[in-house]
Amino acid sequence: MSYGTTFRKMREHFGVSTLELAREMGHGDRLVSMIEAGRLIPTKTLAAKATRALVEAHKKKAPGYSAVSAADQEPSQTAPNRQEGNDPMTIMLHDAADIEWHELPSDVTVALTCNIPGCQKYRSEHVLNWGESVHHTAFAWRSDEQCQVSVDYYEGVDNTHPLEANTWAVNGLLGDDDGPLTPARVSAFLANYNSAACLAAELNAGEASC
Repeated sequence: MSYGTTFRKMREHFGVSTLELAREMGHGDRLVSMIEAGRLIPTKTLAAKATRALVEAHKKKAPGYSAVSAADQEPSQTAPNRQEGNDPMTIMLHDAADIEWHELPSDVTVALTCNIPGCQKYRSEHVLNWGESVHHTAFAWRSDEQCQVSVDYYEGVDNTHPLEANTWAVNGLLGDDDGPLTPARVSAFLANYNSAACLAAELNAGEASC
């Protein structure tokens, strides 16, 4: 049984709604729904936070429960705990299609398992701040700011990079702001650009070794 299913059964057993739990956690109820549906894998910190919030929400539903004023609380129950719900959080996802930024708090960091063969981070993790595109890189060469080549893949992008979304593409820049366009400089750029173009074609055809 998955963590999400187990957590949902526990929440239902406690008689706590997703909205009540989310309020106790300090986040939106969509986050709770994503956890329970298995769309995100919570880190140990987030899982512990959700469990504590579930217990607190359950206690508040008990007959005779009355909120304790801040003045009557122990020091360990005041500021740090009240602020905990707003602490930055990290979540783990296995599929970029599950990233829906409008469902996640703005302070979230997403650790996404890379499943794009050819990417330099294949089978490791991309770390994204809120709203960032999933950017894969298969090749990167840089002589200076005005002389560089890369092979990139932007996953699930609609408008930011419309010509490069969901396909490997070569990005090259050659300028003379940082230095003259000497034969050696131009030759190095062209050699790397041609290699990058071949690699991008192989990756898009599924022929490159990874």
